[in-house]
Amino acid sequence: MASFFHELSLIPMFCFFLLLPHIAISQRIISVGTGIVAGDDKARGHWLSPSGDFAFGFRQIENGNSFLLATWFDKIPEKTTVWYAKGRGRVPKRLVVPKGSKLVVTSDRGLVIDDPKGGFSWSTDTGASRVTHGFFEDSGNFGLKKDDKGTAWETFDNPTDTILPGQEITKNGVILISRGSGSNAIGEGRFQLYLQDRTVQLRTVNLPGSYENEPYYSSNGSDASTNPGEGIGFNGSTGYLYILHQNREKSPLTTGSKVVSGQDYYLRSTLEFDGVFIQYSCPKSVSAGERKWSAIWLVPDNICNNTSMERGSGICGYNEICTTQLIRGRNACGVGDPSSSQDEVVLDEVANINWPTSDYALLQPFSEDECKISCLRDCMCAVAIFGGDMCWKKKLLLSNGRYEFDTNTKAFIKMRKNGSEGSPSSGSNSNNTLIIAGSALLGSSVFLNFMLMGAIWLGFFMIYHKKWSRFFKDESGLDVNIRCFTYTELEDATNGFTEELGRGSFGRVYRGDIDVGNGSNSRTEVAIKKLDRLFQENEREFKTEVLVIGQTHHKNLVRLLRRSVDIEIGGEDKVILADWAYDCYREKRIDALVENDEEALSDFKRFERFVMVAIWCIQEDPSLRPTMKKVMLMLEGIIQVSIPPCPFPFSTISTV
Repeated sequence: MASFFHELSLIPMFCFFLLLPHIAISQRIISVGTGIVAGDDKARGHWLSPSGDFAFGFRQIENGNSFLLATWFDKIPEKTTVWYAKGRGRVPKRLVVPKGSKLVVTSDRGLVIDDPKGGFSWSTDTGASRVTHGFFEDSGNFGLKKDDKGTAWETFDNPTDTILPGQEITKNGVILISRGSGSNAIGEGRFQLYLQDRTVQLRTVNLPGSYENEPYYSSNGSDASTNPGEGIGFNGSTGYLYILHQNREKSPLTTGSKVVSGQDYYLRSTLEFDGVFIQYSCPKSVSAGERKWSAIWLVPDNICNNTSMERGSGICGYNEICTTQLIRGRNACGVGDPSSSQDEVVLDEVANINWPTSDYALLQPFSEDECKISCLRDCMCAVAIFGGDMCWKKKLLLSNGRYEFDTNTKAFIKMRKNGSEGSPSSGSNSNNTLIIAGSALLGSSVFLNFMLMGAIWLGFFMIYHKKWSRFFKDESGLDVNIRCFTYTELEDATNGFTEELGRGSFGRVYRGDIDVGNGSNSRTEVAIKKLDRLFQENEREFKTEVLVIGQTHHKNLVRLLRRSVDIEIGGEDKVILADWAYDCYREKRIDALVENDEEALSDFKRFERFVMVAIWCIQEDPSLRPTMKKVMLMLEGIIQVSIPPCPFPFSTISTV
């Protein structure tokens, strides 16, 4: 009987030893000094997890001689990468090493990568801890144990763009960063998933800086002050993502999604390059279905329609259109690169100018050289403003340009190189013009003042000096092609109006001879009609007479060659405005020119100055007329206006 009970007591111990193989294979141990080589044909350049589901090591990039240090699913055809090492720098990129690089587990520096020549390339940050060994779990987590049995470093604490079942990331702030695409395929993407108290948010970043735009997605959450969140986790048994709170409570993030067992399916949640956070499943066996990833939950559900950002370049970037593919769960952007050829444009540097309302992107922290390069590569950028460690990129149309002497900033204005033709961007239209943004800063006050004074001067003479300067027209609109003569020319032609031929109802006719411009030296004998006065009722009769004679051609009728008409003013003492105005000035009664206009007479000295300037401007001798610049200075009272002489020695009205 005693032997029977003794045998029964051995059963628990026997069961314990049966469980030891299962406990041992859940974690693979990598001893200190063990290493792998990238591209080694004789040995695999990676370590496998105990189940073989995951691999950790060097992964070749597109059949080239470059490799990534990564973790990936090894049993499925796609061999999806779920973690990768990042290089050093302000904006880290995926660590790319050449063939022949070696990864070794060391006791003092943790994981260390040396290049083929033995030079240092990368290492983990283990601090002062001494590493005893490395481990690789079936969950996909690779880590380093330290001498006090704690963990010195592990991939689950340094996520990239993917969360795996069993992973719990306890930190506020950025949790996942998407991968790059297009020309930035090896770098980090512009989308981030981060935890803000209890709310999970998605947002964009202005690359290559770190300035964060407003969120384009936020999860629902209660008052974060009572139970703030401190991390995000992935429950492998239920397949749900959750938010971990400070009191260790868990609130589900993927509510309402399809539940998939972690025993039959591989699971992962990835922040994709296009900004969508997606939970995927893939059958572990062929019998469970086709072995490829299927989306079972995602946010936002439709990134093109459910997001609206007032600042930044939007979800897909500038000059791109967001489209939703037919397969549920895959929203895609055209992978474009808003870059222009740097060989066709240059940057002109101007200090202390700014267009405060035209910026579309802020890059920070940034150096001056990085600001220049970013603007040169961006076809949307017309001007970049740099100050401190901030770079504002601005696009056309530039508005509210101004000098800001107290800001200590620099403006880099994009200009086309001399002699360059075509568009600086291969995709832009050929009618793009040079960006001459500096002209926007030129003040228009001088030009406006010039136009204002010119309008005042012109308006004064248009109101009080209505001149017949156009050809006569009959009622049918036909022009009479006759030229105006000056009074002096007519006086010379008639020898001072000495030989009178006849007299009409409102004028006298004199004999004269004149050169009509027919190419000969001989002069043509003409008849010149000189009006005694021009009353209002005689105006139509006079114009009709000139019109009829000018259009009539008869052998017994002399041809009307030209006519000379001065201004019509009511009253016999105001027959010629120029003479009359000068007489008013000389007799110091210029108030008659404006006929008791109180506004004009309110500043009499100013009005008198205007009249004197006007008399200087109508001098018959061109050498006496002032330049326009001098006219402006005289009108503004900057220079003294001298007493003008008589504009011409005669004053009358004459017609040919």
